[in-house]
Amino acid sequence: HTQHTQHAQDEQKYTFTSRVQDLAVSSDGCRLIVVASDKSIKIIDLRTKRELNCLPESDPVTSICASRVSNQLLVSVSHQAPVIRLWDLNERRIVQRYKGHHQSRFVVRCAFGGPAESFVISGSEDSQIYIWNRLFGSLLGVLQGHAGTVNAVAWPTYTHTHT
Repeated sequence: HTQHTQHAQDEQKYTFTSRVQDLAVSSDGCRLIVVASDKSIKIIDLRTKRELNCLPESDPVTSICASRVSNQLLVSVSHQAPVIRLWDLNERRIVQRYKGHHQSRFVVRCAFGGPAESFVISGSEDSQIYIWNRLFGSLLGVLQGHAGTVNAVAWPTYTHTHT
């Protein structure tokens, strides 16, 4: 259950019944996605200031990453065999899964990458970075070279400027 109070004209204060683990904003800027420690993924409509339906995750969610180009969300789930799930926020369903990385003790974050976010990348507790095809879920490569757990990854985005 989420409560909010309006302090200023555009400022909102939300109160959650459990600890917030992570949050993201949808690509259209209209939804706030919040991971709570009770395993729920809450979606708040920022225009109406109301909580929408939760995404039904049954396993502990460690982190999320919202797409910048579509209404999709990467959800890192830590259980016996860690998995990253790609959720379609409009359809409220899982459209792909990515497996192979290691996660048990630490928060390991994932991200979208490449042209039109065609890749999913993730750190791993085995000191490597994993890269999958976003559409097909196939593992494309594993990058070595780190001495310890890779907790976070980012794929740089460039804007082309013509001079």
